[in-house]
Amino acid sequence: RSSRDQPMSQLRVVLVRHGESQANTQRLVGRVSHSPLTEKGENQAKALGEYWAKKGFTFDHVFSSSAVRAKSTCVLSCELGAYKDVSSIEEFDELQEIHRGVLEGISAYEAFNPELNKIRWANIQYWKPDGELAENQEDVENRMFKFLEEKVLSLPVNPDKTEVVGIFAHGMAIRCLIRKILNLDPQQIHFSLENTAVCELVYNRETNFWLIKELNAVPHLLKY
Repeated sequence: RSSRDQPMSQLRVVLVRHGESQANTQRLVGRVSHSPLTEKGENQAKALGEYWAKKGFTFDHVFSSSAVRAKSTCVLSCELGAYKDVSSIEEFDELQEIHRGVLEGISAYEAFNPELNKIRWANIQYWKPDGELAENQEDVENRMFKFLEEKVLSLPVNPDKTEVVGIFAHGMAIRCLIRKILNLDPQQIHFSLENTAVCELVYNRETNFWLIKELNAVPHLLKY
């Protein structure tokens, strides 16, 4: 078989959005890093872990956003067998949600009034609010892709298998990363990500080719 079919040439990257959080139910804007999962969010994460266990699915490497809701989702889903040692999972600020500057922690209904929304959507990739730490979507694209290059694509090659990497993060952050990889225009392309949705991409190290296998997959949530 050809070299591009060899396991060592490929890397599976599984992106997972966190479960429902208190910030979600309150429609709070931005990182809100301290926001925990709701009971429903915990159940969603456990359901994902149970689904993986039934499939015999496991990760070789796992990275998580440092936000409480992402790390909790990571642990609750992985501790059922998807990862050998959840206590060793590393947290990274680079995987956090978009920072909304002066709008951080405000209700979306209050933060994005109709007038501001009109301005924001007219330049969705580059618009950002005031505030020293505020980001626009291009900033998040670059931040997430830099993490991918430095922490994931640089992992040592395993000559015996296609390794699986899990990244537990946030809706906007994951969308930005996928748009960056596919070179999509956010003014024209937008897609939804449910809580605990899974997106799977396969990267070929030799050809630099990306294959999208799953997008917003939530078979584990059918009972919800």
